Amino acid sequence: MHLRYLVRLALLAGVATAGVAAAPAWADAKCDQLNAKLSGPDDNFRPPLSAQAEPKAPSKRVYLRSAPDEHCAAGQPFIVRGDSVIVYKPYKDWMQVMYVSKSGDDYTGWVKEDEIKETGTMGLSN
Repeated sequence: MHLRYLVRLALLAGVATAGVAAAPAWADAKCDQLNAKLSGPDDNFRPPLSAQAEPKAPSKRVYLRSAPDEHCAAGQPFIVRGDSVIVYKPYKDWMQVMYVSKSGDDYTGWVKEDEIKETGTMGLSN
């Protein structure tokens, strides 16, 4: 009876592990699909807006997500209070932004609208 219990427990653990391992792949596929749907110049601000990061307390970071969804954060960089970004497009309560790091590398991602503060528009002013 004890052996039967261990086998059953091992099988259940395998099922649970398989379910956990499959979740990120599903989330990645959903994020990729949503990002592909929203990519491109349609609905972009013209000219783009400028903004600064304003993380909500107690968080000091605003993660650039791969698509406008809380589950789409893996592998994305983050910005901190005061970092400047270029805002390209809105989607629901999200904004697509580009951040240029101090080293000159640029990163594009999605942030919640309430975690950035608009500071103006990009380009020449009249």
